Amino acid sequence: MWQRIRPTALDVGLTVGLGSLFLVSTLAASDEGRSLDGFGWLLLGANTLPLLGLRHNPLAVALALCAAYPAWAAFEYPTHIIQSLPTLAALGMTGAAPKPLWWRAIALLAPIEMLAVVLLGIWDVDLLEIGYIAIVFAVVWALGVALGSRRDHARALTEKTVALQEAREELARRAVSEERTRIARDLHDIVAHAMSVITVQAGVGAHLIKRSPEKAEAALRAIEETGRGALDDMRRMLGALRSDELSTQPQPTLNSLGHLVANVESAGTPVQVTIEGAARPLPAGLELTAYRIAQEALTNSVKHAPGARASLTLRYGPDDIAIEIVDSGGSPDPAPNDGGQGLKGMRERVELYGGSVEAGPHNDGFRVIATFPVDVP
Repeated sequence: MWQRIRPTALDVGLTVGLGSLFLVSTLAASDEGRSLDGFGWLLLGANTLPLLGLRHNPLAVALALCAAYPAWAAFEYPTHIIQSLPTLAALGMTGAAPKPLWWRAIALLAPIEMLAVVLLGIWDVDLLEIGYIAIVFAVVWALGVALGSRRDHARALTEKTVALQEAREELARRAVSEERTRIARDLHDIVAHAMSVITVQAGVGAHLIKRSPEKAEAALRAIEETGRGALDDMRRMLGALRSDELSTQPQPTLNSLGHLVANVESAGTPVQVTIEGAARPLPAGLELTAYRIAQEALTNSVKHAPGARASLTLRYGPDDIAIEIVDSGGSPDPAPNDGGQGLKGMRERVELYGGSVEAGPHNDGFRVIATFPVDVP
């Protein structure tokens, strides 16, 4: 405790400086009052030594000086306007203290007390002179309050800046996390679709390689095209991660559904495509999400219902768009053991655009339907 409040060189220097001025003014006016004796030295110390604690508790110093200086004057020791400097310093420091205003206002007892002592006749000094000093005390205190308010405002701005910086860093971390999640979903969709088609085509090729080499060759070509396409997609995504320069190759859109359907049909799952309503331009992110939903659902039809038929319906409503995929093979819940990237991934994608997903058994098969709200211009 003592280590925290012990006087510093600044405290000692201020006390010595103001104490010296107090002493010099007393000696200069020694012919106008009582000579400086032992009791006088004690009162002189009481009017200066409290300044050692000015930076730690300025109000206590101001109140101590409020009691010490009237006693100095009451015992008729020489008085001078310079002797008000210690109290003036205490009032200024109290006004600027980081405390509630009511706490700082207590220091105004000093000028009030000075006026009261003179009015009561305890201190035989010109009232106008004391009134002037009291006004100066009040003005210095008010300046201290203004400086304290400015300091508090600067501190508040600094804290706000730090908070905004932390918020910006948190938003950046979230953006990175969301981008990683999006990339993981896209990689999952690309790899899952490609591997499903490749697996089915490989089985077809192995089965037909002796009986029908032409069909086996077609299956191998489908495997080659699917694998090359998946590798191109993965290279584009990984290249974007390693470089600030994004690939110029566009992301899949609803116009890419024809290529997706061709890959699925080459794996042995016929797909009937239906478009209802008038097609219209949609946000690129929404089109990519709708495409990924179709890719995920058709991939699961290939994996879980080989040989089944599927239908893909794209509906353009007045204020929404829906994409529905139905198969006839009774496929289970999409990708039940894929680490949560199946149906969960679909829902997360669609929820980003305020949409909804329904998935479950339908007649003898399985249906996935995703609906997105669309703002109509």
